[in-house]
Amino acid sequence: MKVTGVFVSIGLAALLSLSSCNQSKSDWSQEDKDKWLKTCNDTFANNAVRQDDKEQLEDLCKCMLDETSRKYTVEEAANLTIDDQRKLLENCNYSW
Repeated sequence: MKVTGVFVSIGLAALLSLSSCNQSKSDWSQEDKDKWLKTCNDTFANNAVRQDDKEQLEDLCKCMLDETSRKYTVEEAANLTIDDQRKLLENCNYSW
């Protein structure tokens, strides 16, 4: 499965949906995190990812959220490039 291509779509949709300003990297609200995870999981579901992979996909989305929120504010995350997202994805261990 080509996770990178799907994730790029997720990243753009999820990150652009977050509109908080002036937050420090550790100040992602629970609402920001929930929106990010929902968008990530929904995007995978909408891209015909097999149900068998659902648990792994949820783990991948959680990892990507952790990586993103640890390194970037919500505002910075909304401006990540595809290359930035791919670098974050490399830090998440997935086995497809």
